[in-house]
Amino acid sequence: VYDKSGASLATAPSNSSDFTPNGADQWRKEAIDLSSYIGQNNLQIAFVAFNDYGNNLYLDNISLTTTPIYDVVLEEVISPSPVTCLNQVAPILRITNAGTLISSLNVNSVINGQAFTQLFTGLNFSGNSIMELELTPRTLTDGENEMSFELSEPDNQPDFNPVDNALQIMTVVSKSVDEIPLRETFQGTFDDAWTSTNPAGGMTWENIALGANNAIYVDAYSNTDLEDQSWLVSPLLDFTDIEEASLTYDMSYAYREGTSDIFLILASADCGNTFTDTLYVSSGSSLSNGLNSGDSWEPSNDVDWTTKSLVLSALVGKPDVRIAFVFENGQGNNFYID
Repeated sequence: VYDKSGASLATAPSNSSDFTPNGADQWRKEAIDLSSYIGQNNLQIAFVAFNDYGNNLYLDNISLTTTPIYDVVLEEVISPSPVTCLNQVAPILRITNAGTLISSLNVNSVINGQAFTQLFTGLNFSGNSIMELELTPRTLTDGENEMSFELSEPDNQPDFNPVDNALQIMTVVSKSVDEIPLRETFQGTFDDAWTSTNPAGGMTWENIALGANNAIYVDAYSNTDLEDQSWLVSPLLDFTDIEEASLTYDMSYAYREGTSDIFLILASADCGNTFTDTLYVSSGSSLSNGLNSGDSWEPSNDVDWTTKSLVLSALVGKPDVRIAFVFENGQGNNFYID
């Protein structure tokens, strides 16, 4: 009825020392719907910790109750993505019911300072389940748009754990276009066509001079914001009249022991409103091609780089393609592409 691990289990920042919680902000209150067991008379509940040589886990204040629990969680803003070409979007939210059955819910939105409230009824949203809510279409402006979403009043009741009810994101409306074949070397300015952004407003891809060569990188070594995502998104590309397509890039990364950075390449066929195709994903030591470093990484010669290639046959024939290079921070090391 409950299963969490790794970063999703954590209630405090990553720590390689022997962990003891030192304040209320390092605890999380959880609620689990046991309604499906009503009527059974031999129920037992087990709390099981599987060791992976991680850190100490603490439980307290276990309570079983026969009263409803109203606890919804805003997990993700599925749409719009961090970069889109659309000025009119219908936000889609992925939510979890961490409590018991609810039938109604308010969603409060603020888009570029303008507030909206939308009531959803007749949900039949059972506990321990996930749902997607599509909101009324809203207008975005060209360039950066600040948006926040908050869930409130499940079944007209206060939420059990309101700390996980809200998310803030940044979405860039970009209508830049380029033609295939194309090559980006980052020797000059690249952000007229390509978009570097972070949906949470944090670390972004930056241009860096490496001797006579320029590349683009994310400074993950000093970033303590776990799961922070840096997006580099291509201009709009038309694959309509293309029979074959491929992507080649150079990357440099040195694994930092005990960390798990993630690198993904995603594709969108609706000009960036949603990125539904994962072209490539790698993480941790498998991302480094054998390089390891406990220091802040910077490539210094040719052997520090690896050339990667992907076939893009899934995108052939599609007119509104965007490709995104996404780095998710695992408190590891700096990552470079060129």
